[in-house]
Amino acid sequence: MTEIRQAVEQLANRYTKITIKEDVLSQLAALGELVEFAANDLIVAAGDDENKLYLLIDGLIRKYYLDYQGNDLTHQFLESGQVFSTQHVVFSGQVICNFEAL
Repeated sequence: MTEIRQAVEQLANRYTKITIKEDVLSQLAALGELVEFAANDLIVAAGDDENKLYLLIDGLIRKYYLDYQGNDLTHQFLESGQVFSTQHVVFSGQVICNFEAL
């Protein structure tokens, strides 16, 4: 079983407690791409044009904003098994926050 497929299955079990049919699970896993980030890598930076959906398989991510004075304001920490997206933090087509791998 691929790592993406296993992660999708675990996510479904975590939130819905139902079994996904084998063909549907395969289709969902085929949509994904496994990407690894090192600590301190920016996954998404403010100003990027992006609208992806991410499933964090392992690790920790920090979502933060920079204010007008350049101060770093942590908004949220995301942990393994969580889904996150930039879609809800887009202004005029550009992302307004940063997602950093920890």
